[in-house]
Amino acid sequence: MSKILFVTFGFYPEQHGVAEVAYRQAVGLHALGHEVYVLTRPCVGRREMPFEIMNFEGNKADYQAFLTSWVGDIILFHGWHTWVSDWAVPILKNIKAQKVMVSHGTTAHLRYAGLKGWARWLLQRPQAWQFERQMTDFDHFVFLSDHPDPVRMTDVVIAQKRGFQHVSYLPNGASLTDYPVQHTFEKPSDKKMLLCVSNFIREKGQRELIAWFLDMQRPDAVLVLVGSEFNTFSAQLQKQAGEALNQTVFFYEQLPKQTLMDAYRVADVLVSATYTEVLPLMLLDAMAAGVPFLCRNVGAVGTLEGGEIFTQKSDFQRQLHELLTNDALRQQLGEAGKKSVQSKYNWPTITQQYDQLIQKLLHR
Repeated sequence: MSKILFVTFGFYPEQHGVAEVAYRQAVGLHALGHEVYVLTRPCVGRREMPFEIMNFEGNKADYQAFLTSWVGDIILFHGWHTWVSDWAVPILKNIKAQKVMVSHGTTAHLRYAGLKGWARWLLQRPQAWQFERQMTDFDHFVFLSDHPDPVRMTDVVIAQKRGFQHVSYLPNGASLTDYPVQHTFEKPSDKKMLLCVSNFIREKGQRELIAWFLDMQRPDAVLVLVGSEFNTFSAQLQKQAGEALNQTVFFYEQLPKQTLMDAYRVADVLVSATYTEVLPLMLLDAMAAGVPFLCRNVGAVGTLEGGEIFTQKSDFQRQLHELLTNDALRQQLGEAGKKSVQSKYNWPTITQQYDQLIQKLLHR
């Protein structure tokens, strides 16, 4: 079996997409007999793993020296636009191991609303112009989808345009199937429950979600927002909810994973107005629970079965009304999503695909 190094800016027990995906891949490949190592930043909480986790607290020079001296077969770099890739790109040619970029999407062309959004976009122009050159020296790329979204999947667009052959399309998977039903989440109301699972940051679109929901004035539904922890932005959102707070709009933080999975199971629709996703785990977990989703059309979300996508407020409100009033439609979408997870978006299947890729890389 091979010796594999995962390099990721986050890892278990951190609760965000990259950390979860890297954790699932590492655990799965270790279980198949591969020798696994993880280089990541320190975090609060214990990391008890059956493989070595190395906490990185150094500078650019230390990181580059480590990579060029590491002896092994394959390095999986998780994600663009962080120290993981930015500091590695200049010295990729000096790394002996095969270098694989596991992309979680790109952000250089992402533009938010308002003046701050435009300012951020302008500041990102140098990065956007130089991005294609950063793809030159990787031995292989793993993309979440072959959907060439020009905003969040610039690397896929470039790879397809240039005819790259050293490419694999391997998706993320749902975690819900690892957590049997335990009924640990109690619905705050007997009304239909709209669930949003995202960290409390502006890019996830919760501000718009609350405004659109309140504007609909629906007596038959409540909106439940779950994030990793409360912060300044969540306080702003709670103020925005006004008199609806704890009446029709509810906030939760730091839910144990089992409780979060049970929250999916009692939801009626998973809703998201996020600007930043590619193939979001929260949609996959909703699909695994048989819960339909309504999500902004970002990244590769439009390729998923089991839900609907929207581009603007009027579409969201019209489609949400239909989902809330059409039980048959919710059931149809929920069943389609669950079947899709069972056949494709599950970690055992994805781990086998990664194992096959590793064998291919080692013998080419």
